[in-house]
Amino acid sequence: MRGSGAVAINNGGGGGSHGTITGATWIITGPNNKPALAFASGRSVSLGSVTTNVNVTVTAWIQTSNAGQQPAFSNRGSGLYLGTTGGKFFTFYNNSSSQSMVSVATVNDNKWHHVAWTSDGITQRMYVDGKIDSSSAQTRSSADTGAGYIGYDAPNGEYFAGNIAQVGVYTQTLSQNDIQRQYAAGLDPVTLAL
Repeated sequence: MRGSGAVAINNGGGGGSHGTITGATWIITGPNNKPALAFASGRSVSLGSVTTNVNVTVTAWIQTSNAGQQPAFSNRGSGLYLGTTGGKFFTFYNNSSSQSMVSVATVNDNKWHHVAWTSDGITQRMYVDGKIDSSSAQTRSSADTGAGYIGYDAPNGEYFAGNIAQVGVYTQTLSQNDIQRQYAAGLDPVTLAL
């Protein structure tokens, strides 16, 4: 994630617009010595229209001590909610069987954690800090497009309380090795990097 003022820069190779920041503030203590944004109630980044393909990966670095349900990324008007609940990594996908997943690992210890969710329309997987945490069968047969946000979920009016960096939405299902390398190196995502 990089940018300044009210703009989060899209570093992605897949196009897309820059994010518009509302209220969130830049901090210099992000993971791997990269900038991040601090979020709280009323603070978000609007991404415009975001599509989650059948083959998809969404990644983010998050830092929080909040135990409530809160979104790190959402285009849940028709697609994905990725965030935390009960101090665990949590995902919910509207148009699918086996809609939700909750991690075994706890992520609300106020440390930076790399979280990733992948789906190929048959199996969904969660990764925490480069390691596979959970997997389950999932049926999805089409891409979903909706208004995308970082730190905010429009259908529920929920906000993230904490810091978020390097959000990535990929048009492919990354492998476990890809995710481990991203965690270890702190790489910027290649499709939508904010």
